Amino acid sequence: MYELGDIGIREDGGLYCLALTTIEMTTLELVASYMEEAGLEVRFDKAGNLIGRLEGSDPDAAAVLTGSHVDSVYGGGIFDGRLGILGGIEAAAAIRQRNIPHRSPIEVCVFRDQEGVRFSGSYCGSAYMTGTNRKDTLLCIDKQGVTIKEALRRLGINPDTVEEARLPEGYAKAFVELHIEQGRILERAGLPVGVVTGIQSQIRGKFIFKGQFSHGGTVRMEDRHDALMAAAEVMLELEKITKQKKTAVVTIGSVEVKPGSINTVPGRVEFTVDARDKSPEIRDSILKKTYQTGQEICERRGVSMEFYPFSAGSDWVSCEEDLQDVIGQAMTECGIAPFHLVSMAGHDSGRFAKMCPVGMIFVRSKEGRSFCKEEWSSEDDCGLGAEILCKTLIHLAK
Repeated sequence: MYELGDIGIREDGGLYCLALTTIEMTTLELVASYMEEAGLEVRFDKAGNLIGRLEGSDPDAAAVLTGSHVDSVYGGGIFDGRLGILGGIEAAAAIRQRNIPHRSPIEVCVFRDQEGVRFSGSYCGSAYMTGTNRKDTLLCIDKQGVTIKEALRRLGINPDTVEEARLPEGYAKAFVELHIEQGRILERAGLPVGVVTGIQSQIRGKFIFKGQFSHGGTVRMEDRHDALMAAAEVMLELEKITKQKKTAVVTIGSVEVKPGSINTVPGRVEFTVDARDKSPEIRDSILKKTYQTGQEICERRGVSMEFYPFSAGSDWVSCEEDLQDVIGQAMTECGIAPFHLVSMAGHDSGRFAKMCPVGMIFVRSKEGRSFCKEEWSSEDDCGLGAEILCKTLIHLAK
């Protein structure tokens, strides 16, 4: 874990392994070497996803899949995504070394760009593998104006053939993902691991405000059309509306103010929104009410406002109950009573829900910290999670 985490660490202690970069590629090459050491057959698919395969007694049988991602957010931690990959490799290696019979092949997958933070829209390798990708994905750009299409070419991936990564119908028997919780539910319950019941819905987008650039010293307050002040008021309304829904969460993770000079009234402001709830209807109602209230605010301030969703949003994903039972049985065999919880974060496994049964195993996160250098899960908890994953894979592949 720490060897992998050394790649992309900066002086501030955070991990900067952004999607479709040379740092991510270097990380993948190291993971590929781990797969080879474990005796797996290693390949990259047309979308650039890395796959390690442990052959089954019936090579034509539907494969049992596991894995996650290595890319990070800006200044992220070293456990997010990587636990699921290393745990999957360890599980496959253990099955091979112990000569445990299994009919189905087992594949450990490393997906590209799960986080979706570098580009204006996520490339999402698991979306290409499951055929759920957006058609305009390759045109999305990063802060330097590089498109996903250009980034792929720089890494030797042909953007014209990425859709060929889609798995054929019936290829996957099940997908099981091991992941850190990234919250405090397990810690508060005093438990090292848990069974995920589902992944909540999510939508991302951007609010854009257009006011009037003007001199910060000569224009009186009542004569201003300040895009930032309008945006700030809308942000607070968004927070208030979200809190009223109890179960929902919303994050404004990026704000851009133009022109950005200390003595100029801002004429344009953009801020991103990440809204989540188990119910897509509740999630969407938050944005709808915010938009309605925001229009009133902007009319009063002489500012215009628009909202642009990055996608249609994801629905609630249910983890297969039978698969939850298999994971729960594996926990019981490890001396842990099954504990069920909802995933508040999005995961690659959610992309597979329409293709095959999906399940998730959560490992306790210290203080619930994630997306930061303080992200940490104990060696014992990670080992237990990997053991539960191994038992689950054995059951599914037999």
